[in-house]
Amino acid sequence: MDPASFAIYFILLFSVTAAVIVLYLIPLDIMFLFEHYGQIMHISVVVSWAFFGVSARYQGDEPLLGVTLAGRTVYEKTIGETPFTGVIPSGPEKIPGKGTGLSFMQISGQFFTLLPHMKKFVRTCIRACSFRRLDADLVIGLSGAAETGKFFGAWSAVRPALMFYPSVNISVLPVFDRAVMEGRCNLRVQVRKPADILVHLIRLIASAEVRGIISGAAQREGRG
Repeated sequence: MDPASFAIYFILLFSVTAAVIVLYLIPLDIMFLFEHYGQIMHISVVVSWAFFGVSARYQGDEPLLGVTLAGRTVYEKTIGETPFTGVIPSGPEKIPGKGTGLSFMQISGQFFTLLPHMKKFVRTCIRACSFRRLDADLVIGLSGAAETGKFFGAWSAVRPALMFYPSVNISVLPVFDRAVMEGRCNLRVQVRKPADILVHLIRLIASAEVRGIISGAAQREGRG
């Protein structure tokens, strides 16, 4: 290999390796937003990775899915329920007493075989997730002025402890003349090295226990 070809090959290999490492280290940001004022409720979840993101929000009676770029929504579509007008085939007649469902012992046994793999996956998710920020602005009134006063007194005792966490900002406004619970809550979570979670999820799905459960369910469905 001549020096020029070797240099080009080295530059390409270095570029690809650097790109893979950078993409592996880019964290996944998740934002949960909940708003409730009177009869208006708004729930949204935004999952973003680098400049690309996916959003899901519910406002009124309209669930929406969207795509974001650099924090701005560039596409959004209403998720409507399409009425189903097709005919469902009846299939073979079921014989009473010979159902194909799983028994409790089978379900519990399969659950315990998966438990070690599930523990590893859950530990990986917990280690990868980190709390970023919590902002809440709440208006709370309980059934009576006395109950609201007790709640606000307990909150006043707990609130100084939150001052040690600058990423937590919770404001509670008491209302003594009526029962009300409304406000806004914004939670941000970051997932470090999301590829680790994906790898563990693939390992869980590809494990012998999961494949055995899937093949057993397929065989029972075929016999049914």
